[in-house]
Amino acid sequence: MATTPTDLDAPAVDLLAALVAAKAGGSSRQGQVDMCAAVDDALRTGRHLLVEAPTGTGKSLAYAVPAALAALRLRRDAPAGADDGEEDHGARVVISTATKALQEQLVEVDLPFVATHLAEAGAPFTFALLKGRSNYLCRARVAEVDEPAAALFGAGAADDDLAEVFAWAEETETGDRSELEACSDETWAKVSLGPGECPGAASCDLGDTCFAEAARSRAAEADVVVVNTHLYAAHLAAERRVLPGHGAVVFDEAHELEATFVSALTRTVGAGRLHAVASRCRAAGAPAPLVEDLRTAAKQLDAGCRELVGRRVDVAEGDLASGLRSVALVAARLLAGLAVADPSRNRPRDKAVRAQAAMAVRSLAADLDDVFEHAGELGCASWVDGTSEWPRFCFARIDVAPVLASHLYPHVTVVATSATLAIGGRFDLPARRLGLFLRGPGDLETGAAGTVPEHTGLAVETPFDHARQGILYTARHLPDPSKAREAFEPAAREELAVLAQAAGGRTLALFTSWAAARAAAAHLRDHTDLAVQCQGEGSRTALVERFRATPRSVLCATTSFWTGLDLHGEQCTLVVIDRIPFGRPDDPVLQARIELAEARGANGFVEVQLPAAAVTLAQGVGRLIRSVEDRGVVAVLDRRLATAGYRDLLLRTIPPLWSTTDQAKVVGALGRLDAAALALGR
Repeated sequence: MATTPTDLDAPAVDLLAALVAAKAGGSSRQGQVDMCAAVDDALRTGRHLLVEAPTGTGKSLAYAVPAALAALRLRRDAPAGADDGEEDHGARVVISTATKALQEQLVEVDLPFVATHLAEAGAPFTFALLKGRSNYLCRARVAEVDEPAAALFGAGAADDDLAEVFAWAEETETGDRSELEACSDETWAKVSLGPGECPGAASCDLGDTCFAEAARSRAAEADVVVVNTHLYAAHLAAERRVLPGHGAVVFDEAHELEATFVSALTRTVGAGRLHAVASRCRAAGAPAPLVEDLRTAAKQLDAGCRELVGRRVDVAEGDLASGLRSVALVAARLLAGLAVADPSRNRPRDKAVRAQAAMAVRSLAADLDDVFEHAGELGCASWVDGTSEWPRFCFARIDVAPVLASHLYPHVTVVATSATLAIGGRFDLPARRLGLFLRGPGDLETGAAGTVPEHTGLAVETPFDHARQGILYTARHLPDPSKAREAFEPAAREELAVLAQAAGGRTLALFTSWAAARAAAAHLRDHTDLAVQCQGEGSRTALVERFRATPRSVLCATTSFWTGLDLHGEQCTLVVIDRIPFGRPDDPVLQARIELAEARGANGFVEVQLPAAAVTLAQGVGRLIRSVEDRGVVAVLDRRLATAGYRDLLLRTIPPLWSTTDQAKVVGALGRLDAAALALGR
């Protein structure tokens, strides 16, 4: 490829074309070209971009190419003497994803491919993967364990796990947990630190050999840094001090961006966290009575939470409120106790342990301060999560638009992309929910009423001919699940059995509840000769591999299988969706979102519930057609997709398959697909 570093100012589509031509079997896709041009323009002009790129577009390469060129331009054009830690001067681009699988594809496939060609063109380009601190071994935590593991933790599996970790710690160069063959969460917690527990390298005698700091240093030297969206949310929450400075960020899988930010910024306080903090404080030499007071407060909070699991709660009164206040008071006294150094515990390691404990207590206190300051406000939700055995209090500010509008868009250029982003073909709602539209004067906490971050919305064309490749079948004859649940569920199971048998298996059945998935799996085992896998009967990876390897197979699954699952060709010719995936009406976050929408004069169903269901439904429907060769049927057993007044928005959001309500036509089509697969020996 004939190019020089001066070509950094040439359009990114030129480099994309050269890369596609060099790729074995590569072919130009108009959607990929259009997306690449739009991302390139956004990164050059600073105009934020929302781009919907359907499956098969090749979107990771479409943004990786302009991101690489933009990072090299930022490095070239950075002002002399600019502080690289300053966000606006960061000579790099961050790519943020929601899944580990996409991170691995970027750092193992796409970015090395781009880097090789840029290097050949005389424009060296580097990239790095950066994970959250808890993913790296903490040398200080390992150093704390200076007695035999059995003496500290008891004999058995935990002893063996720790011995394996200690041996690995002597040879690893990265300290990255992913290098370990297997390590339980319980064991890993003993040798790592969470983001709210590390006092920083400067306060640790082993800080100069810290794996997490080394990973951050590598990221600070790279042109493109790949992270997950939870880490990026932590970066914003910490006033942009977690990641190295950067001039732009690309969010992939952006349909999950709002939910991921809410999840990452949720404050949680439970007995498990409090006992862990107590253990840290005891190891740091905090006064024993105060440590015991924290354990007592943990028990009080636990008792106050047990009967409230799954419910929104009021932190102003009741046993739960008393428990939270007790924790806050003890935390304040513990901080004071840790500040008084014990002369007999003055080794560098003791100081590090004390700093870790103090950091954990400060993080706990800060979370509780946030709860007491904002709980009860519009746009906030307090609830109890977990189980009756292990409940935990949760608090979240569920409207992330003000956070993004004040802490993100003014500092970096943002590209947000997903296969399903527009709602009903429009970007108005996702833009508004992500802080790119103002709902009215004064809505943003910055006080910049009337200021709307400039942005563009683009939906690129799909490379698939959905109307020829697939059928959307709505089982209109079944009872309405919202009005006749008892009649719907057995009828839906019968319908699934008929369709799956006609397809010869090769069926992914997606459900909106665990109970429905298990009941369907049991029904299929009793009434068909198909092999049946059900979520919960093994890991996700094991279930998918078993499904792929087993002829005449059905996989029954719930939420986590609606996205990020690739089943090609005859592996899957039928996707069955039991209901339109509306959120649970008792979900505390959903309730708070509806209240916020209605307080602003909007309809909660139209503003909150329907768009979320549309995106999730589109993700589920998108499991069927994953390549130009794929053929099959998506069967939605919820008659409302054919009868409800809101069906048009749902149909405009999902892939445009050929639509029918005729079961006989669908059974015939599935039979023909089954016969064709059998003829090929599949």
